[in-house]
Amino acid sequence: MANGARIFSPEFKTVAIARFELGESPTALAVELGIDRSLIYKWRQAQRGGRPTVEPGERSAAAKPDKPPRRSMRTAAQAHADDALETLAAIMKKDGASETSRIAAANAILNRAHAKPDQAASAAAPRKPLPTRIEWVIVDPKG
Repeated sequence: MANGARIFSPEFKTVAIARFELGESPTALAVELGIDRSLIYKWRQAQRGGRPTVEPGERSAAAKPDKPPRRSMRTAAQAHADDALETLAAIMKKDGASETSRIAAANAILNRAHAKPDQAASAAAPRKPLPTRIEWVIVDPKG
């Protein structure tokens, strides 16, 4: 690896894709795994046969009047939740898988089992300002 590129095992990629398809934020997932977020999308595309969802210059199915509207991402992810969980469990139990892949798979399963809250912050909800208190205390040096 003279160019400094990292090699990721197939199990590692599968865990990342499965966690993403279970609804985890791609940004939070990329930060946790120490990878660029675009890799998650590239790996998922390669796993699906290398075909992009929409070909260049083609409109999406949602934009075509003769097709029904696309499902929400959450609905689409829920449709694959059972398969993704089975994949994670298989990776977690696989003796030949790297330790990192097995731990990542186990963490993903535990997070789902114990209802880990979503990582994504809502941009629509305004943040309340933090309370601030400034207090000046005058101390008499003589006691």
